[in-house]
Amino acid sequence: MIKKIYSKLLTPKNISRFAQFWFAGAMYFLIAWGTGIAKTSLLDLVFFLGVGIGLVDSFIVGPILAEFSGEGTRVKYMERTLGQKIVHRLFSVVKSIFIVILIMFTYQLINAVLQMVFTQSAQTPVIMGEPILFGILYMVYARTLAGIYTWYKSKRSVIYR
Repeated sequence: MIKKIYSKLLTPKNISRFAQFWFAGAMYFLIAWGTGIAKTSLLDLVFFLGVGIGLVDSFIVGPILAEFSGEGTRVKYMERTLGQKIVHRLFSVVKSIFIVILIMFTYQLINAVLQMVFTQSAQTPVIMGEPILFGILYMVYARTLAGIYTWYKSKRSVIYR
């Protein structure tokens, strides 16, 4: 019974989702709380958090998950040219910055709704940034973008055939 539950829960897809959530939350913890950059400027936080998560994702998380769960690209890393590798890394950083911007807008929306519900002033945020919710939102947005890209790619291949 317990083996059956573990075999359903510990699939490669679920493990890769947990790893993506954990690394995003850990990067938020290290950059936002560890450096104190969140106190100075939201723009700096978004930029450095996006660059940090993008680099960790492209150099550490991406290759591990590609080998572990088979979610990688069809082209092997050593078969790519230098230009393709650079574009892939830059795209990963830009994608992470975009996801961090979406997360910051989500925090703003959640705070605005909670301030209206609890009738608090707009200067006091109800929910500050924290690693667990950040990691969950990052995983959800990253998986959603990957799903949209896969859907678009499948529709495009049908059109050009």
